[in-house]
Amino acid sequence: MPRAWTCIVLALALSGCGSPPDVERDPEPMTQTPDLRYPIERHDIGYTARIPYEFRNDTGVTVRLADCEGDARPLLQVRRGEAWVDAWHPLAIRCEGRPLVVAAGAAFADTLNVVGGPPGSNVTPAFIFEDVEGVYRLYWFQASLADSVADDAGVSGDDWRVSNPFVLAFR
Repeated sequence: MPRAWTCIVLALALSGCGSPPDVERDPEPMTQTPDLRYPIERHDIGYTARIPYEFRNDTGVTVRLADCEGDARPLLQVRRGEAWVDAWHPLAIRCEGRPLVVAAGAAFADTLNVVGGPPGSNVTPAFIFEDVEGVYRLYWFQASLADSVADDAGVSGDDWRVSNPFVLAFR
């Protein structure tokens, strides 16, 4: 094999050809991240990432976000084929506070500070899958709509609970 081809093959092997794909901005979800790609870092006990976001309540009704002593956090879902599956849950054992109330038309901005152990470790919370790089979205798993008016407002399904897709990748 000529030296040039050897260098190309070696460069491709070292560059991690299996890196996650790029994603395009989906402006429809009510939760948006400012960027479409975030670094995830490996540490001795697991992984960390910081994902800023803003939830704009366009449902037409009040939304309640579960809050744990000032910490209202969505979970991470990863795309596997055509499906979205849970990949990381924030740790909130028996922690119930007053919900964070987001009025119709209002917004809530924060940063999700992800700290997660590898699957099967004794570090919690932990990622569910070994391959943590991928296409993700935020999911408000403990959010609720104002009880009696949600049906009248025509809000249905979980579309209001998710963010735009984004990529988590090693630096």
